[in-house]
Order: sequence, then structure tokens, then C-alpha cells
Amino acid sequence: LPDDGYAFLNSDNELCAGLRDRTTAEVITVGTGGSADLEANDIEETGEGIQFKLQETKVVIPLHGTHNVTNILLAIAVSEKLGMTRSDITSRLRSFKPLDHTFSVKEVNGITILDDTHNSSPASFKAAVSWAKTQPTEKKVLCTSGLIELGQMQDQIHTELGGISSSVFDRVIFLHPQSARHFAVGFGKEVEVLSKKTSKIDEKSLLVCVGRVPESAIQRLLP
Repeated sequence: LPDDGYAFLNSDNELCAGLRDRTTAEVITVGTGGSADLEANDIEETGEGIQFKLQETKVVIPLHGTHNVTNILLAIAVSEKLGMTRSDITSRLRSFKPLDHTFSVKEVNGITILDDTHNSSPASFKAAVSWAKTQPTEKKVLCTSGLIELGQMQDQIHTELGGISSSVFDRVIFLHPQSARHFAVGFGKEVEVLSKKTSKIDEKSLLVCVGRVPESAIQRLLP
């Protein structure tokens, strides 16, 4: 970056925060940990999306997943640097429409579906589990392809994700058996692998779809 450039960094992430000393450009930090230029407080997940306080401003956006708060803060920081007022920014955020298959919520055949199938990471997977935990639905089902591109940490991360999911989901359905095995270690219960014999989920269930799950697989599970 040139001296008159700008760097927008997520201070909650050590690797991002460490870049601050590697540029002579102006640095603007965002975060939720108490030491950023733009700091989100009182973060809350509601039935309609996320809301939080940014100094004295209440920010409301129809987007689910508290892991998205830093993404929103980065957008606010850039917008303000480009000359938008905070009131204009928060007004536009209220009408935001989530991208398809990116932590979007919909209802099909009486089933509430959290669709995060465009891609996923450990952070968004954990956010999906946290979101599901807050939902009043009695029966909750996780359908996932597992996560990829995790290198040597892949098996360990799946076991960890199984552990945090064990008190949330009644059923877990994997698309691939290898990741399912390691997830089951942490889950502590039987994990299904999708096949022609897989039974449909019960009516009025919550279905959380994470990772590269094709639409055809989702349709097979719906009653």
C-alpha cells in the first residue's frame, strides 16, 4: 500500500492485527474484543438477523450469524472513509439481502432451513451451531459435507465441531464418511452418512446445512 492508502484490519484476528506494523498507510481496525477503532458491543442474534451497538448507533441487519459482525464493521469502515454518513450506512444495512446459500434462512414444506452451502469455515460452522442452539424448534438436524482445505488440522477440527454439536442436534447427516468418523468422536453419538436408505427428517424440524451440500441432497431429506 502507498503512504496515502488505507488498510482495514480485523483486530480480533491475530494474523490480521499483526499486519498493522507492516504498512505506512493509515490503518483502521474493527473488532469485538475491546481495542479497535470501530468496536461492536451488545451483539445479539434475533429471529430477523443481527443487531449490535457501534458507539451510540444501533446497527440492525437482516443477516444471520454473529461471525458476520466483523464483515459488517469492515463495510462500515470503508463506507465512512468513502464519505457516507453513519446514519446513511445503517439505513442501507437494514435493507440488505443476504446472498443465496450464504447463512440464509428459509422455510420449505414447513421445515426451517439454514442454508450455508456456498462454502464454509470452522468459524461459520460454529456460528451455525450457535444459531441453531438459540432456535425454539424441538427437533434439529445437521446436514453437512464436512469442511475442506484444513490441512493437517482437518480431523482434529471435525472432532471439535462434533463436540460443540452434541448438545444441539438430534440427528447429524454427513455426505462423506471420512469426516463423519472424526465428527462422531466428538459428537459421542451415531452419525449418519447420506444414502438411499436415509430417512426423511420429521415435520417442523430445523435443518442446518453447512458446507458443499447440493440442493438435491437437501430435497431428499424434506418430508
